[in-house]
Amino acid sequence: MDDVLTDIGYATGWDTMGRRKSKRKPPPKKKMTGNLDTQFTCPFCNHEKSCDVKMERTRNTGIISCSVCLEEFQTPIT
Repeated sequence: MDDVLTDIGYATGWDTMGRRKSKRKPPPKKKMTGNLDTQFTCPFCNHEKSCDVKMERTRNTGIISCSVCLEEFQTPIT
């Protein structure tokens, strides 16, 4: 009986089956290092480091205001 099974391939087939390939987990995403700048050159009056940035996360808005020319810009944060 064993000879018949080996001829068909059943007896040796179970012993030589390979494993499934293990799937690698993707590497963890790199977190941002350091803080972003909060003072910029004003695009209206070109005065250096006169624009301050404030982020209001409760209202999801970012506010940029110039301390020299008093210009202000507001945009939603995504």
